[in-house]
Amino acid sequence: PRSTLFPYTTLFRSATTSTGPVTYTVTYADANFNTSTLSAGDITLVPTGTANGSVGLSGSGTSYTVTISNTTGHGTLGISIGAGTASDEAGNMAPASGASSTFDVTSTDALLSVFQISNGSLSPAFSPATNDYTDNIAYFSSGITLYMTTDNPNATITVNGNPVTSGVRTSTIPMSLGLNTLTIVVTAQDGVTTNTYTVGVTRQQSTNAS
Repeated sequence: PRSTLFPYTTLFRSATTSTGPVTYTVTYADANFNTSTLSAGDITLVPTGTANGSVGLSGSGTSYTVTISNTTGHGTLGISIGAGTASDEAGNMAPASGASSTFDVTSTDALLSVFQISNGSLSPAFSPATNDYTDNIAYFSSGITLYMTTDNPNATITVNGNPVTSGVRTSTIPMSLGLNTLTIVVTAQDGVTTNTYTVGVTRQQSTNAS
């Protein structure tokens, strides 16, 4: 028997996914097909980058559906199938398949891993899962800069709607007297998932009584 592997139609309709599922059809094409023993353990994910996923299998006989779901990371994924998963009436075993076509896996990670402020200090101390902060700066501090790094290198950042670069300190952001609100939006590689951090920066009033 021969093992032929080709993408299911939905793969062409959605070649990029953040979580899946994506399906492939495995067909044993042999006029003298006898039996198949294909199991999920015979299917190997072929990744690039940090892409990963879960393999599910359904079907029987000459046709099976392989489902890749719960994808994580970023890169590409395909599958290959081991040898010996079917036999013909003469007892010949199916060879291994080559790697299938691949699909893109995009990250939903919209977290910051580093967040530093030039004047004062964040309260509470920065944690990627904490979204709201305050900071107090002196009257003579007319502006601040931020240094931020995204957890995923393909995520993007804006500060009050203005794009900034991960891993590069921002230019000075002017601070008025009183409360100033900084809204930092991280957009994941998938272009859909976002995470918003806010910092309320209070610039103190002058204490000069001269």
